Order: sequence, then C-alpha cells, then structure tokens
Amino acid sequence: MRSVPMVRLALTVGVAAVTLAPTRAQQTWIVDAQSRPGTQFTALQPAFDAASAGDVVIVRDGSYHGATLDKGLSVLAEPGAVIDQWFVLLAEPRGLVVQDVPAGEVASVRGLAFGNIVGQTSLYLAVANCAGVVHLEELDVSGGSTSLNEQGIVISDCAHASLVRCRVVGRSGVWIRRSSVALVDCTVSGYPEHPVLPFVPWVGPASGIDAREGSRVWASHCDLRGGSGFRSPGGSGVMLVASELWLTGDENSLVSGAGSSYQSGWAIGGDGTATYDPIVPLVFNIQPTVTATATDVPALRVGAAVRGQSWDGDLRGPAGRPYAVALALPGAPLGTPWGLLWLNPTLLLIANSGVLDAGGTATWSLPVPDAQGVSVTWQAAVGTTGGLRLSNPTTSVVE
Repeated sequence: MRSVPMVRLALTVGVAAVTLAPTRAQQTWIVDAQSRPGTQFTALQPAFDAASAGDVVIVRDGSYHGATLDKGLSVLAEPGAVIDQWFVLLAEPRGLVVQDVPAGEVASVRGLAFGNIVGQTSLYLAVANCAGVVHLEELDVSGGSTSLNEQGIVISDCAHASLVRCRVVGRSGVWIRRSSVALVDCTVSGYPEHPVLPFVPWVGPASGIDAREGSRVWASHCDLRGGSGFRSPGGSGVMLVASELWLTGDENSLVSGAGSSYQSGWAIGGDGTATYDPIVPLVFNIQPTVTATATDVPALRVGAAVRGQSWDGDLRGPAGRPYAVALALPGAPLGTPWGLLWLNPTLLLIANSGVLDAGGTATWSLPVPDAQGVSVTWQAAVGTTGGLRLSNPTTSVVE
C-alpha cells in the first residue's frame, strides 16, 4: 500500500486541530451522582439545560435517571455511568431522549450504559426530529429491562444519526423511521419470542434492525441478528420496508435471521433495496421481495479518538485500486453519483491516500488533535471496476 508522505499527514492533522476546533470557547460541565470534588450537577437534566451548544458534559461513574437532550452537546461518560429508570404506575419510563437538535449542530453521546428500565412499555434511547447530527459511540443498550415492549434504540425523522461500537438489544434492536443512519462495528440483536405470549406481534421475535418509511441505512463491520422463534417465525437480521440498505464489512461481520421450528427469519427481509458486499456472511436467505445487488462495497473503520493517542484506521476494497480517505465535520447525507456523502462538503481534509495492497487493504495512524468534544466523520472514495464508489462513513468524538 502506498500512502501520502508523513509531512503531508502531519500538515493535515495540524490543520484539522485548528479547523475542527469549536468556533467559541467550550465550557466543560461535570455531572457526578455522588457529588465528589469538582461536581457541578448531580443529575443529567440540569446539566443539559445549563450547557450551550458546543459545550462538553462529563458524566462520572454512577447511576442516573433519564433526560432529554435538545442541543449540540458532547456528553462523554466515564466507565460505570449508567442510566436507570424504574417502573412508575401509569407512566412510560424512558432512558435518554435526543430530540430537536438544530441543523448545524452535533449532539454526541459516548460511553453510557443503560439498564433497569422497567415498565409495560419503555425506551432505552430515542432520537427524534433532528435536523442536526446525532452521534452515539460505545453505548451499551442491552441490559436490565424487563418490560415487554422496549425498543433498544428508536430513531425517527433524523437527517444523520451514527452508531459506532455500540451494543444494542431490544424489540427491535434499532428501530428506524424516515432517517439516515450509519452503523459501524455495532452488535445489534432483536428480542426472541416471548415464552408466554408468542403470537402477539409486539412480543414475538424481532429484527436486529427494522428500517421503514424511506430510511437509508449503512452498516459496516456489524453483527446484526434477529430474535429466535419457536412457535412463530424467527426475526430478520435486517427488515427493510420502503427503505435502502448498504451493507459491507469483512468475513467477521454477520447478518443473520433467527432460527425457529416454525419458520426461520430472513437475513434481509421486507421489500426494500439492499446493496451488499458478498464478503459479509449472510445466515439464511435474502427475502425474494427485496431488490438485492451483490457488489464490491468499500468498508472503512477508524478507532476511538483519545487525545494524546492516535486514530488508527483501516480500509478494505478491491486489491490494487486507488483510494483516498477524507475527514471533516459530519453533515447531512448528500446524494452523489458515487454514493451518499456524509461529510460536511465545506471542509474536506485528505487524511490518507494511495493504492490498496494485494489483500485489498490499507491502514494508517494519525495523532488525535487536542479538541475535546469535537465529532469528526471519515469517509473514503475507492476506484472500482464499476467506477468511483464511496465507503461507509464512520464518526468519532474526541474524548
């Protein structure tokens, strides 16, 4: 693999540290349920209310009630920070709600875990009506709930939502409506058949991802599984209804319908459109009503952005083909002849370029700029036999 000289890489990162930094001085707020030294708030909602767009909210380890976030904050949770909600009679327990983030702002949430959300219906995490960007990174949305009808993550009417290195379990795992969503390095599972009420639709086996009503979904390097059935059909890995899916990764990725003694689930079900790289293992078939195309789809991954450390990236595509990797502030997906561009086109910085090696891969490492709370999106362009093709996007927030 040939890549750009180190002088150019250093210049690129130096420019990024300046141009990707906030336009005004950030304020950092400390939330600590145990009120240890340095604490400004002991609960999430007062901190969200006090902060302004562009600020950073540090959440220390501890147990927290749910809250609503409606502005471009970077919420960075330390290990052990958990959102809990217990059953309240005739109430609808909720975890975290991200809603109404304005265009031009980025709301990022990193490192939170969710558990003990208990009730007849409940939500771990809901993202709704966001013209701005919502980025979710290293969230554990998989534990504690005993309600019958909780979704893992619900995303509706959002211009750009990204999930990176998240673990999600729910009914369905990720439920998407009228939104553009990119998932990278995520593990997503739908709930299995309920042991007592298997034939009730909302407690039967669920899909890993359920995307409907004109949604656009990118999934790269993910493990997506439907919930298992016994007396009812298994859930699909991905369910598409009037929606589009682009699927890529490597041989360690997986999209799987669930087994059932009645009828196995589809790897990809519904009536939408799926473009997928055949290197990704599919367990059970694609439903015939899905318009599916198998082709080379470039796959991009970039590691966590920790100040003082390095961004480590890798790209997979056709061997011997030219490529370029860009980074920028995230933007609303823009249709191009080569695929969806998820970067803000007003500033594109070339981070790496060259030719994919004989194995069809390229790797690189760049220092992370000192810009805590800034979210950066990466995307690659690769020359293929069918012409130029854009990879999946992947986003990371500097911690």
